[in-house]
Amino acid sequence: MWKIYWRRLKRNKLALSGLSIILFLTILAIFAPLLTPYNPLEQNLLARLSSPSKEHWFGTDDLGRDVFSRIIYGTRISLTVGFVAIGIAIIIGTIIGLISGYFAKKIDLILMRFVDIMLCFPAFFLILMVIAFLEPNIYNVMIVIGLTSWPGLARLVRGECLSIKEREFISAAKILGLSTIRILFVHILPNVLAPVLVSATLGVGSAILIESGLSFLGLGVQPPTPSWGNILTSGKDYIYLAWWLSVFPGLAILITVLAYNLLGEGLRDIFDPRTFEG
Repeated sequence: MWKIYWRRLKRNKLALSGLSIILFLTILAIFAPLLTPYNPLEQNLLARLSSPSKEHWFGTDDLGRDVFSRIIYGTRISLTVGFVAIGIAIIIGTIIGLISGYFAKKIDLILMRFVDIMLCFPAFFLILMVIAFLEPNIYNVMIVIGLTSWPGLARLVRGECLSIKEREFISAAKILGLSTIRILFVHILPNVLAPVLVSATLGVGSAILIESGLSFLGLGVQPPTPSWGNILTSGKDYIYLAWWLSVFPGLAILITVLAYNLLGEGLRDIFDPRTFEG
């Protein structure tokens, strides 16, 4: 099946483009120390607010730090936040969705009403409220985004579980006396991985966008640690004098989120059985 999915992915040019961009960004994040010409924290007041040139490809900021190096290192922050936050959301959402869908009745009623309450709150403002009471740093940002991003995934897994548990192979597993844990995680979970993977891919882009917004507001990754959001924060103070401080980190956010969205939409088409053609 995975060979078939790979062939379908190769035929989807937009999804393949998104995957290529993501792999390129991952390589940049891993090998950032080898690819950056300057230390992202090194200040040079004599070169502050220098425009893009051969020495500084993306110019310098108000403290003379190389913007290109800071954006490359910011890739590490953004991808780490995206992966860890969505990893937390996947674990919580999948477990709650499986329990709710499999047991149904009172357990389903209680869990889904809790999910409905969570979905009533605007996610970004809920995150802002929680971060305001915590110390703003990358760890708290990852945890809070993860703890507020699972409700939609839980409902998705629940819907898939409600359908799968009525199939013959689940009835056979029950007749054989297999434990509930084994049925949930060995027989049902593999059959809901496709929509979970699609939702997770789209969620990484959303998490990166949220982290950038929090850092822009001063509630995310704190200076001097380079983040696309806090680079934009310094850019807004010099928007007419140093356009590169806003354009380049803004493009980095745009391209990254777009890449994950393209890949997520492509995976949705690839895993859709209604369009399955081998």
